[in-house]
Parts: sequence; structure tokens; C-alpha cells
Amino acid sequence: MNDVEPLRQAIGRAFRDVSAERAKLAAQEDASQDDAARAVIAAAEALEVVKGSLAALVEQLGGGDTVPGAARAIVEAAWERLEGAGVRRDGAVGEPIDPSRHRVVGSHEDGSPRSDKERDGQEGHVRVVARVVKPGLRLGDRRIRAAWVVAGPQEDVNG
Repeated sequence: MNDVEPLRQAIGRAFRDVSAERAKLAAQEDASQDDAARAVIAAAEALEVVKGSLAALVEQLGGGDTVPGAARAIVEAAWERLEGAGVRRDGAVGEPIDPSRHRVVGSHEDGSPRSDKERDGQEGHVRVVARVVKPGLRLGDRRIRAAWVVAGPQEDVNG
């Protein structure tokens, strides 16, 4: 019987070591995902800066306040590279507001004197995305940034 006890202890240590290694690998995987999420957000923010800079340059040159086709193509080509790496944009005009996917940063009024609370209680009142300020970002199945949107009544979008 005494020969079995050292074996039990060795097996117990081995199981604890395996569990500790699993936990360490899981923590490293989480850190890698966090690093990837930070990199994706930084790349998306850089694209917004590039887009804004190109728009400002066009405006300075007297081209109005729109980004011309060539500049838009540069930004879209960069997004295609991000999408090729598994990054997806989230949030589109006309979608119903979903707090788990949308961060409402502004609101379009429908001209009604009623408050949002009063309108929300009305049958058929649906608040939707009227404009996407910053797209949401997904990396695989993981949401890493909610879309920044301006909300409005459905009539503003369909109307």
C-alpha cells in the first residue's frame, strides 16, 4: 500500500501542473486577443484620420467638402485589407437601435413636440440608425467596438 501513495502524489502534482499550464495558455490567448482588438481599433481610427485628412485637403484645394472617388478608394482598399484579416464593420443605416451593438452619440428629431419617452410608448415607434458616425468592429465572432450612431425615428430613414 505504501508504494501507491507516492504514485498518487505524483499524479496529483502532474494534474495540477497541467491545470496551471492550461490556465497560463488561456491567459496568453486572452492577451493575444486583446492585443489584436487594440490593433484593429487603432487601424480603424487611423483610417478615420486618413479619411478626414483627405477631406480637409480636398476642401482646402477648393473641391468642396466631399472626399473624391480616388480618396474614397484609398480608404476602402485599406478596409478590404482589414476585412481580409477577419475584421468586419458593423452598423448600417436603417437598422433598429440595439444597445448591444450601437452606441447612440446623437439623435435626429422628427419635428414632433413629444419627448422620446412619449414616442417610445407609442405603438409602431421604432428608433433606427439614421447615420453611422464610426462603424462597429468585429474580429471573428468577437465585438470589439460598438458602432457610434445617430438615432432617429424610422420615418427619417424611410421617409
